[in-house]
Amino acid sequence: MILWAVQEPVDLSTLFHQPAPVGEPVAWFIVAWFLVVVGWFVLLLVNVAVGIGPTADARGSRWRLVWVSGCLAALAVLPLGVAAAGATWRPESVEPLLSAGLVWLLITAFTTHRYLKAVRFRHDQRQALPLVTDPVFLARIAELSAKMKLAPPLTRLWPSGSGSPATMAFMGTLQAPQLTVTDGLLQRLSPTERDAIVAHELGHLANHSLWLYAAMTPLLAVTHVQLMSVTSSWLGVAIAWTFYIGVFRIVSRRLEYDCDLRAARAIGFRETVAALAKVHAMHSISNTGRLSLLVYATASHPSRDARLAVLCAKAPPDDGPQVEISATTVAARHRMSLVALLIWLASLGLGLFTALRPSSPPAELLVFLWLSLISIAPYTLLVLAQWSQLRLNARRMKGTTGRLPMVILAISVWFPILAFFTRDPTTIQLSTILAVVGCLVSLLWNNSLRLLQTQVITALSTLNFPQVITLARNNPRRFAAKTGDAKLRYNLALARAGMGDFHQASADLEALWQERPQFLLAPLLLCNLYLDGDHHERALELATAAGQKAPSDPAFELLRSRALRGLGKTAEAQAACDRAAELVTDGNILALSALLACDQGDEVSARSLIQRAEEAAPGEGFMLAARAELALRLDSLESAQAAVESVKTVKKANPFLFLNSELAHLDRLLTARLPAPEVPMEVVEFLPTTDALA
Repeated sequence: MILWAVQEPVDLSTLFHQPAPVGEPVAWFIVAWFLVVVGWFVLLLVNVAVGIGPTADARGSRWRLVWVSGCLAALAVLPLGVAAAGATWRPESVEPLLSAGLVWLLITAFTTHRYLKAVRFRHDQRQALPLVTDPVFLARIAELSAKMKLAPPLTRLWPSGSGSPATMAFMGTLQAPQLTVTDGLLQRLSPTERDAIVAHELGHLANHSLWLYAAMTPLLAVTHVQLMSVTSSWLGVAIAWTFYIGVFRIVSRRLEYDCDLRAARAIGFRETVAALAKVHAMHSISNTGRLSLLVYATASHPSRDARLAVLCAKAPPDDGPQVEISATTVAARHRMSLVALLIWLASLGLGLFTALRPSSPPAELLVFLWLSLISIAPYTLLVLAQWSQLRLNARRMKGTTGRLPMVILAISVWFPILAFFTRDPTTIQLSTILAVVGCLVSLLWNNSLRLLQTQVITALSTLNFPQVITLARNNPRRFAAKTGDAKLRYNLALARAGMGDFHQASADLEALWQERPQFLLAPLLLCNLYLDGDHHERALELATAAGQKAPSDPAFELLRSRALRGLGKTAEAQAACDRAAELVTDGNILALSALLACDQGDEVSARSLIQRAEEAAPGEGFMLAARAELALRLDSLESAQAAVESVKTVKKANPFLFLNSELAHLDRLLTARLPAPEVPMEVVEFLPTTDALA
């Protein structure tokens, strides 16, 4: 497509209205449909080769693999088929049509064959995720599948490798369905809530969501190929992409609502609402604020309030969810979604109107820019909604190596865009070559370092800490002090801490902090290790020093507050906690505020704050420890013991939770509340008296 565009005259009118080559209709008819048949057969073989492994893992049918591969190949080759049909009836447009059809064939083949693959590690696509081995959970999945008249899918575990594991689940692999759940789903939700999320994902199998999602990109391609006969290539892409963005979101929202209802009918409306409320509470996109209103107006998933409102409206009287939903908020979200829909329809109509009637090149360019803006708006809003967290993560990672390749890539992609306005075909071709070279340099730069980082992250995610130690021993230069990579050294210290070697991990992090004072992940982990070892003075000193470098990072104020509370300085701890709360509303900050309120004798505020903390960060380790401490100080012994056991269960499942100090404190409080053991009377009778001992 690029070479075809740059070979045309530089006049904008010729760029937007391509002159059609001529050829023999019969010859082009044979060539076009020959490419369609050959393309389908080749894609069929490729799809079978891609899907044979996941099919064997799930013990699926090979005949179903062939059938699904053929259907996906047909979807992938559909744009080329439409182009061949257009070339048959319009032989004067055969070259641009077939060029577009072949390009879209490659794109749709790449997007559709993913529905045959098993989910793999994000950082290492060569390794499939491990299987879930919990027999109770697998038995429950089988029960839910039978209830929804489905075959039980193969279930894989996505380990988060974090002290705050993600809570997600998704379905994939059309020929042999595979369910993927994160470790946070197993750790942070109750069994019934976990079942509701699993039933939602099984609903995607029941309503054939995967097939509809697989057909979305071919729909985009077919739309563009159809528009090529009436408008320019660039404007056709913009119209087709705008059409795809809107249709995908409309279809996805309907499917999500349907899956919610299927899960509620299988598990219960009350449990499903509770599970969805917790999942949205742990999501990176907030449920409040104007930006959240805009994001969910254009997102592929409905907002929390919209989903819960639909379930509450359809729930039977005896299964009514006990959740507060603001009717005003729901109405505002519906209005904003309607406004987004009207803007999309108006923009699409403007694009079609411009394409179907003769327009000047400047007018087409303006419409192209407007449609491009509409198309990227949903993704832009998502980035803006997460911008503060992205900036925070980037600030913590400052001081690492490997940013130069990203700079080269960012500069390279602008070469052909800027060269387009020179109207010089030679400059455009040269800029395209430079862009390709820059992309290759960016990909190959420090490739061995990226591979090593991938291996380390995968080992940490699977809790294979000895593997990280082995990689460090085999690559001493990459892990060396002063010259080694900061992220590798940090992950090595994290692996040692996960193995229980806190002394060596602390020493490594102290050295890293001294050598790379801008790399704030080191003091962040180091403070947690010091607090875990009851070294509150050093934790306070470190959190204060790191907080001065990142005054907008609430984590260091939270750590300062915890250290001050450990030192018995309640007033100063409250001040630090209040400063953290001004920066962000976080469940851990609310939990610490509840503990400080209890320390000051305010039981009412403590109970209110811990309830808010549970809603904001359900299943979070520190929040559970704070809830257990409050239960030991304010509630009955039975509920306190249950709360302490929940903390121990979560700590045992996640070695990245450094809660040893909190657990020791909870054990001391629990021991103090337990009644003294009774001494049998027969033992008392034979105890020697004081006089006898004298």
